[in-house]
Amino acid sequence: KRGNYSDQITLNDNAMIRAMVTMMDIANKTSPFDSDIIDDATRSKMKSALDKAVDYLLKAQIVNDGKVTVWCAQHDTNSLAPVGARAYELPSKSGNESMGVVWFLMNWPDQNEAIQKAVKGAIAWYKKNKLKDKAFSKTAGVVDKAGSSLWFRFYEVNNDNYFFCDRDGASTKTQDFMKISEERRKGYQWAGDYGSAILGTENAYLEALAKMDDNYVPPPPAPAMCGNDTCKTYIDGVDFIDIQGVKETTNTGFVGEGYANVDNSTGSYVTYGVTALKSGKYTLFISFAHGGGSARGY
Repeated sequence: KRGNYSDQITLNDNAMIRAMVTMMDIANKTSPFDSDIIDDATRSKMKSALDKAVDYLLKAQIVNDGKVTVWCAQHDTNSLAPVGARAYELPSKSGNESMGVVWFLMNWPDQNEAIQKAVKGAIAWYKKNKLKDKAFSKTAGVVDKAGSSLWFRFYEVNNDNYFFCDRDGASTKTQDFMKISEERRKGYQWAGDYGSAILGTENAYLEALAKMDDNYVPPPPAPAMCGNDTCKTYIDGVDFIDIQGVKETTNTGFVGEGYANVDNSTGSYVTYGVTALKSGKYTLFISFAHGGGSARGY
């Protein structure tokens, strides 16, 4: 310990989140940690440490009017309270550093009720505080920019008022960007498009949660394209009658519940049943995917 803000839980610049991602990779034997460079006893310790870290993040999340919001750039190691760092980095809600926390919790394997509440609460906060068609200039502050979105680096702990601060500390806190020194205006990142990436993943996150529900019923697949038209009738690739192979959901991009992956051997097959209302000639289109770079016969 050095007796300053570095002794605290430092989310600033994603310091703790990056450490946690590395620890998760080690614990899960993700390359390049899939060798004997780390023993199983150490991996076990890392898993336990990650559980404690996630528990800390959940408890440290700032609550306003009974609603969970986001996090400060630093939190007290013991009390969990948001704390300041350098003189112009006051205790606050951070529009920037909170992004990494939300992303990590979205990807945490155990999506229990507490995790979901934390993520959804943070997403709601980012939605609430989004400034549409705005950008930030170090010379002019907030400026108009069509299609852009803006969040501030610092918001008050107990409300959503943003602020700026100079090197003299809390006495210089202001919402008028031009009132802080030129050195601080140009020498620090006070605002940016912090939340768009998180908001852009919301639908995928909610869909993933829905699929974890035992009562989940997948939506019907989108109509398949047959030549230049839409198929009158289509069969999902996973709805086979028989297969020399497996049903898989490993690769992305498929439509429906999964896809049929036949064995990579001569004579492998997949069988589908097709019913015609009356006798006649029909056109059958088959769509398939091959992810390799080498030639392959079908």
